[in-house]
Amino acid sequence: MLLRDFHPIGFKIRITPINQNHTIIYLREMGGANLLILVSNFSKQMKKIQFTLLVFLISMAAAIATRACNTPANLHFVQSGAVTQLLWDAVPGATAYIVEIGDPFYPDPFDPRYSWSATIYQNDYEIPFNIQAYPLFWRVTSICPAGQAVSNVENISIPCMTPSNPVASNTTHTSTDLSWSLNAVPGEAYPWQLAYRVLGSNTWIPLSFGGSSITYQNLVTLNNLQAGTTYEWCVNQYCPFTATYSDPLIGLFTTLSAVCPTATVQSATNITSGSATLQWSSVQGATQYQVQWFFNNAVTPTGTTTTTSNSYLLQNIPPQTLVQYRVAAICPFAPGSALNFSSFSSFTTPALPSTNDIYIDYFKVGNIERTSFSEPGGYTNTGMSTTVVAGTSQLFSFSTGASGKYQKQYYAFYLDINGNGNLENNERLFGVGTAFKTNVIQLNIIIPASASPGLSKLRVIMMPTASMSPNPALSPGVEIEDYNLFILPPQSSKTITNPNLESNPESFELYPNPTTGQINIVGTIGKNNTISIITSSGEVLSKSVKSEDQNAQLDLSQFPSGMYFIKIEDGIHPPVLKKVLKQ
Repeated sequence: MLLRDFHPIGFKIRITPINQNHTIIYLREMGGANLLILVSNFSKQMKKIQFTLLVFLISMAAAIATRACNTPANLHFVQSGAVTQLLWDAVPGATAYIVEIGDPFYPDPFDPRYSWSATIYQNDYEIPFNIQAYPLFWRVTSICPAGQAVSNVENISIPCMTPSNPVASNTTHTSTDLSWSLNAVPGEAYPWQLAYRVLGSNTWIPLSFGGSSITYQNLVTLNNLQAGTTYEWCVNQYCPFTATYSDPLIGLFTTLSAVCPTATVQSATNITSGSATLQWSSVQGATQYQVQWFFNNAVTPTGTTTTTSNSYLLQNIPPQTLVQYRVAAICPFAPGSALNFSSFSSFTTPALPSTNDIYIDYFKVGNIERTSFSEPGGYTNTGMSTTVVAGTSQLFSFSTGASGKYQKQYYAFYLDINGNGNLENNERLFGVGTAFKTNVIQLNIIIPASASPGLSKLRVIMMPTASMSPNPALSPGVEIEDYNLFILPPQSSKTITNPNLESNPESFELYPNPTTGQINIVGTIGKNNTISIITSSGEVLSKSVKSEDQNAQLDLSQFPSGMYFIKIEDGIHPPVLKKVLKQ
């Protein structure tokens, strides 16, 4: 055999001898479905005929291979949501296709400057962008080894497609989440317009999104609904190419019932002889709670309050009182409905401790440090004092003691900041805090920079309730201890090193104080000290110099009534001030 395999353009020919008298010749058009099988049974004497036949077949194959590509036919498209797929019949022998998409509003729709094209290797193509509601032309070119063929131009014109699968989820009494689906082209954004109405109403209520009627999210939350109501909602896709809308997708949902759930009352905590914390469970959708309490089986409420929290500190309860309380949730989605109260919870406040049961057992600040037990009558003026500088921080230490059970007490510190001799509600230096038996509490407290210079009263108060005031009535469980702070102005922040003043800045006292005229300075007055009388506005009225250690006497009878300061200074160190009231 002269040839075994031969490949003219576009064809494959294979010659296979079987024996001396038989040969099989295969002829197949490459890329097509045609297959020609020729079986020859020649004798040795017919070799010449065999060769002639082979030359003929080769020539025929070459002629077939040079024919032009077939034109792509049956061009059509399939639409699924925003996804468009172009399809056509496969062309025999075609090795590739060119898909072109053109704009019919240009003179040459397929001008490369204004059109889209892609080379592919199968007879279908999914357009990679959204073409809804915009008319386009398209065509396909088949590419074969011997040439190309261009199809007729076809139209693509699809409407703005309707979304699917309306879902309302997470529905409450007043809100719900709305979502829907669209078979979308990846990476593309789609604008939507939504509206809703009560089922049966003739008026749709459009949704607004930051002042616009359009949203690009396919999940939105609808608020301010009525409880126990069925709503109808719709969503349209907006197609900006033609400013048209899809057909509406309609859905339904029903908000939760308009009955406000019942709260579950819980046991009270932090029960003392005068207060307790009432507690209950939170109710979904409730914005407020009404609390009622009854003392000693009263038929009508002893008290009622409304709160936004799920707890309430009830104060001013008499000792040894049976307290019953209940709670009703208030829901904005159920206006005007009757309050649905919980069951009752109850507790009894303990008796007040006796005077000797609980007491302040330790207090310390600066040079003041005192350990004590119960004060007779619940009050003591210790007379102890220490010097501080206004605007600086001081370490306060405090603890309570008890001869009986381990019990919580409340405490606070008050300071006569304005220097008028009275303790007022706005002069609370710290509190209200809580203390337990034997626990020493340490606090860094700033002396206000506005504190009046001179000697000011410091009051330590311990009580069984948190209802604190600077001048509480003395009763079992209440104890008061008074001290003094000698306050230096903020600029007097240097340490006093005068030997006669440093060891005990309060080593001298003024008396009588208040005074009607004469004032005595009793104590050690350092050598070469200057003693001045100063008004509260800082005006120096008189000054004298002491040359030796001795007591001194000043005459204030010539001055008008009011507050004055006696200042002692040595010209080296910060001055020491004493406050005196002239009557």
